[in-house]
Amino acid sequence: MAAMRDTVSLDGIWSFIPDPSAEGERNGFATPGYDPREWGSVPVPSCFETGSRWLDHYQGVCWYRRNVKVPGAWSGKRISIRFQGVNYRARVFLDGRTAGENGDGFLPFEIDVTGLLIPGNESVLAVEVDNSHHPGDVPGCHVGWRGFGGILRSVTAEAADPARIESIVLKAGHSGSFTADATVKNARGRQITAGLSLSVTSPDGTVLLEQRSSEFTVEAGGAETITFSADLPGAVPWSPQKPVLHTARAELLVDGKAADEMAERFGFRTVEADQDGIRLNGDRIFITGFNRHEDSPRTAMAVDTATTRRDLVEMKEAGANTVRLCHYPHDPSELSMCDELGLLVFAEIPLYFWNDERDGLENREARCSSAARQLERMIVRDRNHPSIIFWSVSNETSEQIPEIAADNRELIRKARALDPTRLCVHVSNHWKDHPEFEEDDVVCVNGYPSMAWDNGPRARWPDPDRSGAAWREDLSRLHERYPGKPILVTEFGYCSFPGTYGHRFGEDTHALVLEEEYRGFDAPYVTGALAWCWADHPWPAGRFLGGLAMSPFGVVSRERTHLLPFHAVRALFRRRLGL
Repeated sequence: MAAMRDTVSLDGIWSFIPDPSAEGERNGFATPGYDPREWGSVPVPSCFETGSRWLDHYQGVCWYRRNVKVPGAWSGKRISIRFQGVNYRARVFLDGRTAGENGDGFLPFEIDVTGLLIPGNESVLAVEVDNSHHPGDVPGCHVGWRGFGGILRSVTAEAADPARIESIVLKAGHSGSFTADATVKNARGRQITAGLSLSVTSPDGTVLLEQRSSEFTVEAGGAETITFSADLPGAVPWSPQKPVLHTARAELLVDGKAADEMAERFGFRTVEADQDGIRLNGDRIFITGFNRHEDSPRTAMAVDTATTRRDLVEMKEAGANTVRLCHYPHDPSELSMCDELGLLVFAEIPLYFWNDERDGLENREARCSSAARQLERMIVRDRNHPSIIFWSVSNETSEQIPEIAADNRELIRKARALDPTRLCVHVSNHWKDHPEFEEDDVVCVNGYPSMAWDNGPRARWPDPDRSGAAWREDLSRLHERYPGKPILVTEFGYCSFPGTYGHRFGEDTHALVLEEEYRGFDAPYVTGALAWCWADHPWPAGRFLGGLAMSPFGVVSRERTHLLPFHAVRALFRRRLGL
């Protein structure tokens, strides 16, 4: 990010207190005169459980608070506070005054505190965080993971010129086509005369492009977008085998003086889908990989870059070329790692319906509005990452209901309008009885034929000898309905208890099921498969498999021990990719 912008990290130790009766604002928790000495303390980023062991499975309000002082040199600048992710709802207070709020968990939000945060003076920053599941929200009452609350990602304060570069949107094809749309916002209070320059450099610092715009004016409070374009046939494409990252840098002059700059990493690559499969940079690619929740044995859902990097490196070594980021936007550092490592990304918003269908239908309009907003915010945040090739608008919704199927189609159309350079899809678990893929670029399906979910734990399952054939037959029928679209198996898997063998839930049975089901994906119209899932992770209390608190579907344990299923999938993937 720009050298002309000053940034102060607000990570570190904050005061913390649970507020199950939601009386903190009334009791003055956010005001400068309140004394928080009786509160506990937690590091930020963190989840609620870090503040107290009694908060396991807690859903409700907690408060974070700290003093903030920014340099006196920031006077005259636009000052903002940026949160990378707070779950799920947040209200932000500065010296007791409401500064802003956010209702979209997992996504960043920025609060302009110019005039509220006085440079050189100390202020009180307080955040009320609520991880309750509110009807009409996304994910709301519909979740398949433990809904950890907290300030889960980093917090920063930033100073920038009031006339600044708001964003750079990059499009770069594998043959060297390049377009950059740079948007300038003017908060100086008067019209400005501005100019933009843009450069593109390769990883070794070679300058591939330098362009400068003509002068243009931006009205007070307005914005202007300038487009740069060129053909750069010498640019090296980005791919899993060779993840070459270039840098685009825009510089803003206002009234002839340097005001701002912004840099974005990107890759030259193209992704397309047709009846012959998915093509990356013009070549057909078979998808291999894992579903990954943002979970760490050390920090739960709060950011843990060391665990994330280790997971992604081990996935790549195991023959994965893709990771599905389940089922919500992950921390942006994870996307940067995927860019660097050469892992393709399946990005998704947390739109569910299946575990509280009545509530979902009663609040369908509000939930779809929330989903559309989150979809746009995710795409705006992540659109320059070359690793992302899929935008997914939902997971396992009740699409046997016509209105919900129509909502999925509308969201896919919205994703495609926002970004036509990627594949736009939804993920279905109703594909056998109610296939609804007319709008999707790729048919994405989840299935667990080795598990008879409706027959209880004493049913005669698994049946690995049958499961591969079941996949093959069901996918064949699906292909007959959508012959022009490739099929991606977005979830296949089974469960086991780590360290146990010789029974229905043993590691050996788990490995056998994965091997047998994978044999059902051998048809030419199947373009890949993603194992569910990478690591065991916390579940909502009392929801699944007799009330287990931990999902036992991982090919590695939550502590990242490699289990027999890991070795089975590693052999399958590496063999498929010829490694």
